[in-house]
Amino acid sequence: MKMFSNCRPRAAILATLAGILALFSSGCLTNEPPGEKIPHYPGRTKDPAAPDTNAFNVDDRVQVYFSGSSEPPQNHQERINSDGSITLSMIGSVQAAGLTPQELEAEIQRRYVPEFFKRLSVSAQREDRFYTVGGEVRAPARLNYLGETSVLRAIAAAGHFTDFADMKDVKLTRKSGKKWRVNAIAAQKDDNLDPRVYPGDLIHVDRSWK
Repeated sequence: MKMFSNCRPRAAILATLAGILALFSSGCLTNEPPGEKIPHYPGRTKDPAAPDTNAFNVDDRVQVYFSGSSEPPQNHQERINSDGSITLSMIGSVQAAGLTPQELEAEIQRRYVPEFFKRLSVSAQREDRFYTVGGEVRAPARLNYLGETSVLRAIAAAGHFTDFADMKDVKLTRKSGKKWRVNAIAAQKDDNLDPRVYPGDLIHVDRSWK
């Protein structure tokens, strides 16, 4: 009886190990949802056209300031609608998505002057824009988009990789939903394999299971 009781823990351990191996083979312990196949980043030369990072986009929050008149319109703050427009007093809907701040200022001024005001100064600004770095980095965070950057530079801004990071399997998800798998080791040697990062993008560094 004693011999059988000693075998039971060993059998339980073997069963547990078999279960873990089964989970790995089925993909349950990976960071990639079952059935989802994320393509490897093909290089910047084959990357679809990048968004104009200076132009307003849907969901950006716009702040419009008025001055230069004795009774200017009230300053206005609004998130750009799904149709790309904002709505201002007196002039109604104004297309904002796709325009730079300077272009939007000119369009708003054209709509107000001279029909409603003889003189009016317009300033259009956006709230800070962000991208997010998470997973196996030392300081996961939502970071301000301050201008052109890349996956490797974004990871460096988040404190660099942890000791557990899988540097060959970094996930980049565009604001549009497009996903790429990035090999950061290869990107360190070839700048063409280091994707640009844009406002709204999400970078996730997987854990290495080796």
